[in-house]
Amino acid sequence: MILKNLTHTLRFLLKQKNITITNIFGLSISLACALFILLWVEHELSYDNFHPDYKNLNRIEEEQYYSSAEPYHVNVTPYPSGPIWMSEIPEITAQCRVTFTGGLLFNYEDSKYFENGILAVDSSFFQMFGFELLHGDPDNILNEPGTMVISEEIAEKYFGKENAIGKTIKVDNSDLYTITGIVKKPPKNSIVRFDILFPWHFIESGPRYSDSWGNNSIYTFVSKQAGSVDTIVNRKITEVTNKYKEGNTIDFMLAPMSKIHLHSYFGYGKSPGAIIYVYIFSAIALFVLIIACINFMNLSTARSSIRAKEIGLRKVNGATRKSLIQQNFLESFIKTFIST
Repeated sequence: MILKNLTHTLRFLLKQKNITITNIFGLSISLACALFILLWVEHELSYDNFHPDYKNLNRIEEEQYYSSAEPYHVNVTPYPSGPIWMSEIPEITAQCRVTFTGGLLFNYEDSKYFENGILAVDSSFFQMFGFELLHGDPDNILNEPGTMVISEEIAEKYFGKENAIGKTIKVDNSDLYTITGIVKKPPKNSIVRFDILFPWHFIESGPRYSDSWGNNSIYTFVSKQAGSVDTIVNRKITEVTNKYKEGNTIDFMLAPMSKIHLHSYFGYGKSPGAIIYVYIFSAIALFVLIIACINFMNLSTARSSIRAKEIGLRKVNGATRKSLIQQNFLESFIKTFIST
């Protein structure tokens, strides 16, 4: 029975070529548009979800108050803050400071390149984040001054197929840095992107480092205990800061790592962030699908007069209501399947 219905359906679709092609082509375009949009939405929603403990991973942000009653929101913190917050707040189990170093000149034998995408980080970087370390010990890497971790692309760029571990590169024509690890290039769905990592000592030994709690220049990421209340942790972070910064007028808060890409904001006024584009494009995808369905039904309705004679003849020959419904569903399924 199924084979008979399938044969009849294919024969009918081939007989009505113009209508069939129009229906399939229109539905194909609509499905392609909707699927591409939904793939983009899925990518946007997946940012930083690959970290092992991403649900408890946060970036500390600030609300700064000036003469205006409206706070000025920033995403950076003071240089010495991370270790002190972790030592004095039980809910914070780990911390990692992250900052860009700016472009630096790298020199190895005949290879000389000006590199960007360089971060200075605490040694807890690979314990907190889920970036894949290809070579090196994640528990001890980035502990010693004069060491660095490079991406596999940078390793191939300077050393080709040779093993880069243990080799040294001269940085800014002055200091030699030994490569102690090679990391896989961070995925595109991460807010933390880099090609080269230096230990935090690189910043502490440089001219830009400051012990002042009034110098907000770096990102501070923390892991908090599961189940801890964000508002309580926020209050404790501010209270600890008050001990080290006289006349502090800044409120501190946790920003969940998994929401930073779509919900982060900066400056006066709390903007919705990039999540608004996810809502807009999701609505567009839904609208395209609805239009495709309406168009599909309209074309089917337009053929009702053509099919009335056929249905009447099939009824005369003993076709039941159920079999006619099954036949129409089969036709719709075949066209949708081909379109997909």
